[in-house]
This record gives sequence, C-alpha cells and structure tokens, in this order.
Amino acid sequence: MRNECNTNEESGLYKDIYEENRCVYRGSNPNNYIEFNDELWRIIAVEADNTLKIIRDESIGKMAFDEAKYRNVEMSNYCNLASTEGCNAWSSVDNIYSLGLNVTQNASVNDFLNENYYNSFDIKWKDLIIKHNFYVGNIYLEDETTSFPKNLQDAKAILWQGNIGLLNTTDYVSASLNENCKNIFWGVDTANYCSDKNYLKTDYLWWTLNGTSANHRSWVWLIDDNGQILQYHQAAEANEIRPVVFLKTDIYLEGSGMENSPYKILTE
Repeated sequence: MRNECNTNEESGLYKDIYEENRCVYRGSNPNNYIEFNDELWRIIAVEADNTLKIIRDESIGKMAFDEAKYRNVEMSNYCNLASTEGCNAWSSVDNIYSLGLNVTQNASVNDFLNENYYNSFDIKWKDLIIKHNFYVGNIYLEDETTSFPKNLQDAKAILWQGNIGLLNTTDYVSASLNENCKNIFWGVDTANYCSDKNYLKTDYLWWTLNGTSANHRSWVWLIDDNGQILQYHQAAEANEIRPVVFLKTDIYLEGSGMENSPYKILTE
C-alpha cells in the first residue's frame, strides 16, 4: 500500500509532509474502506511503523467525552469542572502542561471504549489490534495564523498508549484536500475549508480526541454536522463516537478499498 503513497488522484493516499514515512488518505471519497469487526471502517493512515490507523465509518452512538461527576476533582485537580462540565483530559497524567496539576482517572469514554466496547469484539478482531501511541495533548485555540506543525506539536505533547481511541483533530485537517485547510482554529472560514473534499465529514456532531486548552479544561474539539471544526463543547455533552484503532503490521489486504468492495484482512 505504501507504494501508492504519492498519488496524483483527486482522492487517494498521499505522503504526509509533516510526519516522516507516514501516508494519509485525503479527499472526498478515497478507496480506503476496510472490513473490520464485520463492519465498514476507513483507513486513515499507513503509519511510519507500518501499522494501519483506521476509524469506524459510522458512529457507535452518542455519549459524553467525560460524564459529569465521573472524575473526582480532589483526586484529579486539573479537572476543576468535572462535577458539572466533565474534563477534557483523555487519560490520567501527572503534572499536566507543567502546571503542577494531575489527572488520576481516565475520561469516561476512554474507559468505555477500552473496556466495554473492546471486550465486545470477537477474539479474531482483538488479535488484529495493537496497543499504540495516540496523541492526546490539548490543541490550543490561538488564531488563524497558528501553523499546523504547532497544532501537531500540541497534540503530541502527551502520548497515551492503548487499544482504542478517537480521531486526532490533526487527522481531520490532514484528510482535506482544500489547500486553504491549513490549521486547527475555530473560525467560520477555516472550518468550511476543512470540511471541503474531506471523506471524514458527516452529518452529525462527533468527538475528536483532543481538548482545546488547559485554560478551558472541559472543552473538547469536535466535528459538527456541517463538517466544521468546533472548540467550545463541554466534555459532559453527548455527541457521536467513532472509534479509532491501529492494526498490526503482519496483515495483508485484498479488495479494491471501494465501499462495495472494501479491503478484507488476511493474516499470515
């Protein structure tokens, strides 16, 4: 698949110019459908370590990123609004953003995905998933001049290793072929640019993996029903969930990647 990384097609697999040896699918409808868990998923990227990063094509349902009162403020002093608005930290972490603040509990959706949802998979699907680093740092809301490399640096500031996560907000930007989609910033023009020529766009609101900043500790980036990137939604709100996993490297794919002929996974 990596030999298709320098596509000239309107939708296809492109070289990631920001992360070395990584290939990303971009465009309105690339042939990146894959059958996983007897469902349709989409391949987001061929990672530098040759794992496949995939996202469920449809939501598994609506839920909070972090339910109100799920985390104890005294135990997780970063989560100052946990009792009413939830908290935007994906996982437990010490000294978050060098503020001397700690998070001792995972977000409620993190626990659900990696316990209830993961355990619903048949063993043959579980065996294909590899625990992998997810970029879970908060992506700071600055202004329209903030560079995408700065967005990516923010996301990579905290790494979490696990089986199931959500989409990095940076991956949504990378998936658009609109040349004006250049960064993550909540603004009408920027949001409209990134929804254009982007196969990840849906007609419902869904959570991404990243919070917006340590100053707004309940705010999480999400994608709205017009495909716009929004930042002011509180973690305790219920929005759609699209799980993301990484597949092991020792697999082979057959098929065309089209919706009616998705890639099927073969193992050695």
